[in-house]
Amino acid sequence: KFGVGLFETEEASAETILKATYLEKGKSRAALIAPLPIFDETPPVVIFTANSEQVMWLLYALNYEKGGKMNLPQSGGALGGCSDITAFPLLKGKPNITFLGLGCRMKSAIDRCDLMLGVPADHLHKIHAHILDMSKPIAVLAKQSSRN
Repeated sequence: KFGVGLFETEEASAETILKATYLEKGKSRAALIAPLPIFDETPPVVIFTANSEQVMWLLYALNYEKGGKMNLPQSGGALGGCSDITAFPLLKGKPNITFLGLGCRMKSAIDRCDLMLGVPADHLHKIHAHILDMSKPIAVLAKQSSRN
């Protein structure tokens, strides 16, 4: 990360790498990344690629019951796809967000305005229910957006 100019020093780059969330060495052989319909069973982590407004609604849905501030310890994108939205939700059981890093953006067709949100699969039903619960504010914003 330092060599491509994302950090001022090797130490700053190392600090980012060392503080990342990693799967335990030797415990996983592979990760299957595919659209949900491909899976026979729901995978342990589901990743949403969405624009900022869609991510906002997903975060509201996740926070609907408890409220308060959400702790989303993302790396600023440097380790977004691997650590922030995959390993972190898997190991900590909590959702997390990424703005995506240079590597993710260069190697994919993700829109420049998109974010990604990783969610433990056991949160999917409550996300769905709470999106429905928030239909009124969602409709209000959609109506306002359609005027612009």
